Amino acid sequence: MESYTLQVTSLVPETGELIMNANIPSSIRDPIADLYVLSNGISENNRVVWIEQGSLKHVSLVPELNAKPVAVKNSEFGLLVDVGVTDNGYIIAVRKDGSGRIIKLVDNGVKSVYDFKDDVSLLLFSFTLDNTTL
Repeated sequence: MESYTLQVTSLVPETGELIMNANIPSSIRDPIADLYVLSNGISENNRVVWIEQGSLKHVSLVPELNAKPVAVKNSEFGLLVDVGVTDNGYIIAVRKDGSGRIIKLVDNGVKSVYDFKDDVSLLLFSFTLDNTTL
């Protein structure tokens, strides 16, 4: 197994001044395909999510960068799919058997809100974000 480091830097938005650097040990193989930021408009609640050896992991992006990564229990995923709503706190995690799960950003982490039983490659993802969905 190769070892990589996820380097995260927080800056003061107004000045660009460095607040903190953090190095998170990981084994992310493809940062372009396996790493996303979920946000919901509340800056203290943004999280990086990624797939690492089949496990969905996430870490809070607070300015101090003192949070530890958390693995979602009982998950075996092979791929994350951004369907254009990561800025609203949603991403699709695809299992190795092709089925999928909608993952939602919540106050204290992430949670599963819907499971696709069929192969998600056959589905067209479409979301309506209002008070009555997910």
